[in-house]
Formats: sequence, structure tokens, C-alpha cells
Amino acid sequence: MEPTVWHSGIFSHSIGNKQGLATKWFGGEWEPPTHTPPPLSMDAVQPLISYLRGKPLPREAFPEAAYVFDGKRFAKLGDLFFARGFFVVKDRLAQVLLQFDLGSEGLAPFPIYREDKVTPVAGKFYLWKLGAQKNAFVPEQSQKISPFGGGLNVSKDRWALQSDVEDDDIALSAASASGPPDVWSDPKLDSSLFFSDALVAALRAAKIETDFHLRRCRLV
Repeated sequence: MEPTVWHSGIFSHSIGNKQGLATKWFGGEWEPPTHTPPPLSMDAVQPLISYLRGKPLPREAFPEAAYVFDGKRFAKLGDLFFARGFFVVKDRLAQVLLQFDLGSEGLAPFPIYREDKVTPVAGKFYLWKLGAQKNAFVPEQSQKISPFGGGLNVSKDRWALQSDVEDDDIALSAASASGPPDVWSDPKLDSSLFFSDALVAALRAAKIETDFHLRRCRLV
């Protein structure tokens, strides 16, 4: 059976609005309990951009903690959700991910409290720090892509996917299917996230409650 690599389009899709969470950054105050959080500060924007590109970040670049101000909304969240743009996973998904090579960063405990901001919510939660890259994207053999950016800011060596990307539209070097890690980003493809075939099989077997918007890649 030929090896397979999967692209996840989850960065471009909602995984739950109005999550009922408010966050706190290191050295800062709790953000207000609102479903429309304030814009990110410039100090937080650049780490998020780096995160989306798979660059390693220190723990202090992520939110420090969160608290639940709307329990009904929080109860509806699946196994994966965002804390101000960064992935947070519940323990069930974490146990699947920890069976695989996640790169140098992996998972880090993430405190979530009740509305009193002191009592921990039941369960375990983790930041999924990503932070691994493979240079494997082959743009000249890929379809439904366009140069990243616009106007004078168009990049000559970075690409974006169109919204209607399908199986086999994304071409990767065949070497990307072998060797660690099992999750990575590609520096040439914006907001990219790739999964090994073994990891995808494990996620499906565990019936993880998250649509990763997976598309099979073509190895060349």
C-alpha cells in the first residue's frame, strides 16, 4: 500500500464560535467575558502568525490560562478548540496525539477555570504547540493555489490554497511521507498543516469530535 499524507484545512474553517471562554496572557489581566473578544495586541499577533507557520514558540507566547463564563457554550465544544487562535485539545484527543511524533514542541498543560477563575474545570486540557516544519510542498505540480499576499506584498516563494481544494490537488515530495514528525507545517504554504497517514487512521478510529477538513496529498 502506497504511503499517504493528508492536508488539514482546519485553519480556514471554524471549529466553534462563541466558546464561552475568556483568556489571560502572561503578565496581563483577564480579558473581558464576552463572545466578541478584543482585537489581539501587536505583541500577540506576531506569535500567532509564527504559530500558523509552524515555527516553535516559548510557552509564554501562548495564552496563560482561560476561564469559562458561559458553561452552556463551553459544553458544546469538541475535542479541539481555539484559545485566541491557538489550538487547545481535550484529553481524549491528547491521548491520540501523544502516540505520535509531534515534533519538538508537542502538548503543554493549559489551565481552564470556572467563572471564579480559581477552581479548575473538570478534565485535562492542553495547548497543541505545533512548531514542526517540512519543506516538501511542490507548487509547480499543485493545483488550486495562488501566490500568498496581494498587491506589492505578493510573495514569490509562499502560496495560499483556494477554498475548493480537493484530494490530490496538493503535491508534496515523496520523502515527506517517511520519517518524523507526524504533524508539520510547510514554510512554502500558508496556514498549512499536514498529518501522517497513521495519525489520520488513529484519529478516525478514536472518533475524535473534530472535522479536520482533510484532503489527500499527491506524492511526487
